[in-house]
Amino acid sequence: MSAPPDLTTVFTPRLVLTEPPRRRRGGGRAARWLSTLMIIAGLALGADVGVTLVWQEPVTAVIAELRRGHVDERWARGVPLNRVDRAELASIDSMDARLAFLARREAAGAPDGAALGTLVMSNSVYDLKHIIGSFKKIMKGGAYKKTDYIELLSLLFLFTRLASSKGAMALEPHIEKPEESSAFQQFPKILGNHHACVMVCDYLRMVGMNADDPNQIEDVMGRELKKNLNEELHGSHALQSLADALPALGIVAAVLGVIKTMSHIAEPPAVLGAMIGGALVGTFLGVLLAYGVAGPCATRLKGVVEEEAKYFEVIRAVLVTHLHGNAPQVSVETGRKMAPSEHMPSFQELEEATQNVRL
Repeated sequence: MSAPPDLTTVFTPRLVLTEPPRRRRGGGRAARWLSTLMIIAGLALGADVGVTLVWQEPVTAVIAELRRGHVDERWARGVPLNRVDRAELASIDSMDARLAFLARREAAGAPDGAALGTLVMSNSVYDLKHIIGSFKKIMKGGAYKKTDYIELLSLLFLFTRLASSKGAMALEPHIEKPEESSAFQQFPKILGNHHACVMVCDYLRMVGMNADDPNQIEDVMGRELKKNLNEELHGSHALQSLADALPALGIVAAVLGVIKTMSHIAEPPAVLGAMIGGALVGTFLGVLLAYGVAGPCATRLKGVVEEEAKYFEVIRAVLVTHLHGNAPQVSVETGRKMAPSEHMPSFQELEEATQNVRL
């Protein structure tokens, strides 16, 4: 008989040992390469920072050194020169000086007129003509002196005395045709002054039409004088606006010059210096012309216009005082007080002048 089977052998489970799957090595190799590159980049960046702190930025310095000797074609060949500029350029030996000369020439050829364009755009043709004529006032000052006030007061004394003695209708031959009037012919300068002559005749004509309310006449004359003053002051306001705009226009010119300079950043320092200097000239001129020319001219013109307006205030004062029923001597004395202190005649000078007036 055979031996019975070993039950421990039959019923004991077998343990099968298997090796774990091997991981691919591609991902680890890529990570090591990436970390190596980052370390190298960090070291290079640290070296660049160190060199920049000690000396200068090396990459930019190398590029600048490579391009420093190459001049842009526009500077070397593309700039048209006339005979005088060509001769002056040929007399310059240094390359930097030649480039600086070309830069200055191009800056000088830049279009101007921004301030003039602002003045033209903001005013009508009539106002522009008025502004041009105002420069004569700036140079010569006020048009009316002491003798002019004496003549005006003498003429008004003559008319107020005539109206007081013979009535307002006695003035009609003088105010309808002033060029034929014996009164106006004694004072040719007043006859040649269109505004003064028209103002005197118009309001004396209104008095002859029974518009003899002094308050009404004073109000109408005051509004007309205010309107005329505002119109005459327009030139001063325009020049003041120009003075306010010039510094800003100078800054615009400087910014444009800097932008132009940045487009030639690789040029030699002589060229860049000339271009930056040209840009700063715009700011300098803007401030100089604003506070040294346009602003003072506007203030001067305003003073002259306000001084000349006193001449017409004298006419209003005399006529309104006359319409209040005062004597001719009182009327002209009231007008004398309205004259500027610099040109106001004395009481004796005016009395002597009025005594010599005859029709």
